Amino acid sequence: MVSYPQLIAYEEFYNHYKLIGDYQKAAKMADVVISIKNILINWVNDYKVSQNGLKFDFDRQQLENQNRFQRWIIAFVILVAAMVFLVVIQKRRYERELSVNRQILKESRDRIDELNTLEKSDETDKEIQRLQRKITEIETRYAEIYHDGKILYDSIFVHNGNSGQWNKKDYEKFLEYFKTIDLSLLAQIDDEYPGINPRQTFYKILVSKGFDKPAIMKTMAIQEDVTFRALKSKVEGLRRKDKQ
Repeated sequence: MVSYPQLIAYEEFYNHYKLIGDYQKAAKMADVVISIKNILINWVNDYKVSQNGLKFDFDRQQLENQNRFQRWIIAFVILVAAMVFLVVIQKRRYERELSVNRQILKESRDRIDELNTLEKSDETDKEIQRLQRKITEIETRYAEIYHDGKILYDSIFVHNGNSGQWNKKDYEKFLEYFKTIDLSLLAQIDDEYPGINPRQTFYKILVSKGFDKPAIMKTMAIQEDVTFRALKSKVEGLRRKDKQ
């Protein structure tokens, strides 16, 4: 096996023989030097080819890994998009069904109130019982919303409580149940105050139901007058220009 130090040694021999005039030996050393150089050049070229091959294999593997990762990302995005789509579809279907049942509840309650004004009879009693069963069936199906919403509604309008401990979910449940009581009022509020949040809607309901400032502050557990003014100003700032 040849090496670079051997090449240097033979070149020194070549120079030495040439210097002393022994051209025959110098010629032999020259042949050896040329032969070693050719071997080293071939070895270097082979090494470069080998390294290039390794680099090619490495780059190809990197590219395959990158493509595999990109395919995985695309598949993941498609899966998430499909799940979101299904959730949205399911939510819309649920909301449509909920909306229909709100209307049924309201109409059933209105009909019961109407029947209670009529003269008592077996027919009116049967109709009232039928409507009560329908109301119970719907409220049972949406127990968490209507049951909890009714408790919150009663705490305000029956037991004169307050919403001091309510969170956003509580306001949403209250409003969902209130839609079965006065859907038109909520529709009017939503129309006049785009972007109004559940707590602000609760405030507008109290205003619409005739609550004065002290009663609203008590019901919403507002301690400071400045807090009440800020709430009122914020809500009125949402009001559509054409409704002012």
